[in-house]
Amino acid sequence: MTFNAHSQHFGEVNIAILSAQLAHSDQAVFPMWKNGKMYYVDSTTNKTLIAQGFDVAYPFFKKAALVKEKGKFAVIDKKGTFLLPPQYDEVDVAPFDHESHLVILNRDMIFDLNKGQQASYYLRDEEPEMIESNQFPVGNDSNGLSKDIHGADLVAYDSILTRGADFTIAKIHGKISVLGNQGNTITNEYFEDAIFSFSMYTGLAHPTFGLKQNGVWSYFKNGKIILKSRHHCISFGTLLPNSIGIIMKRNMHWILFEDGKISKKSYDFISENGLVGIRKNNVYVLKSDGSGQRYYHHKQ
Repeated sequence: MTFNAHSQHFGEVNIAILSAQLAHSDQAVFPMWKNGKMYYVDSTTNKTLIAQGFDVAYPFFKKAALVKEKGKFAVIDKKGTFLLPPQYDEVDVAPFDHESHLVILNRDMIFDLNKGQQASYYLRDEEPEMIESNQFPVGNDSNGLSKDIHGADLVAYDSILTRGADFTIAKIHGKISVLGNQGNTITNEYFEDAIFSFSMYTGLAHPTFGLKQNGVWSYFKNGKIILKSRHHCISFGTLLPNSIGIIMKRNMHWILFEDGKISKKSYDFISENGLVGIRKNNVYVLKSDGSGQRYYHHKQ
């Protein structure tokens, strides 16, 4: 089966929901594919915790989990009892990963998987606020000198490529440089190319980014260089320990780690947070070394 990253569905599994929930769900319980069904098992012993299998089983939170059975979505508790019966055709989760315990069924039923009960409304005021900084350069004066919002001189630049919470990547005299939020240069080197991706939570660039010079990428995290590598990351924001981002090699996706190594396994697709991989007809939950625990099998 060919996975369409834009639709975010692989067989019966919504990959976007799965990857969002994995980051904040109960790690002691793991949904596993067995004999054509998915069962909840103890992640340490692999002992089956609920006798009933489901067509799709999403991660458990404190009290409940989302499942799919015979084409309909439902919610169960940790005994396998239906808190909401399998009668819903559509499902979504709250837009921020840390609120993925809030599932929206048929667009109007909101259920809190942490509390195990229906929620009367969605607490939008819990969404994280955009990070702002009053120290970023905001424009050039007539002499090409950048100014902060107070009009103080910072540094001459051609254009800003992106901004993070603590840095700005800008072109200075045709070369790429990294500035701290006070206008100071984080590195005295100049670069020919830059790669970065954005955080859904803030709208700012991830604290990890890459700068290229003479065919080698220098990867920075929180303003400090952590690795030089010829591997070209296509996105950052991976949540696996000590990971930098996702690379493509021989048309396959891999995880690049801070020690310069890449994941033991490659995948046709890896979610942006690095927690879900797809290879051939299988969905995997990625482990700390980038290897995968099979989560779901799609029958062609």
